[in-house]
Amino acid sequence: MSQRAPLIAAAFDEVSRWRADSGSTSDQAVRALLAAYPPDRVADLLWADLPESVSTTDVADLLSLWTWRTDDNGASIMRTMERWIDERADSRKVAVALNLDAYPFVDHRLRLARLKLLAARFPEHRSRCESMIDATKLMMQRDCERG
Repeated sequence: MSQRAPLIAAAFDEVSRWRADSGSTSDQAVRALLAAYPPDRVADLLWADLPESVSTTDVADLLSLWTWRTDDNGASIMRTMERWIDERADSRKVAVALNLDAYPFVDHRLRLARLKLLAARFPEHRSRCESMIDATKLMMQRDCERG
């Protein structure tokens, strides 16, 4: 058990309250937990510390909150999520990566390719992948129409 366990529990309690109150609650515990990790490894170290009982939705929500509180605006978190997708090794990690507030991979074509691979590898995530694929195709179409 990690020495950060009390911080983790408090942060996830806060995430639940934050979700219920549409983001209007304090984020003191969320910030305290973020400060307990080196900035370039927050997602991987959090994952290593988590009990299996924590839902992937809660983890995605916490990481989404952190993206706005890191010095790099969540760039290192997004790189980690993209690596988890590329690895295609852990369904729970993939679930977290697919449920952040931002889509992985800035390049639309790369995103499409990776999502297709995920949908084939993890049938349980096929619906989410297909939804993201459809949205990405619409983004690409709009980009083409703009110029």
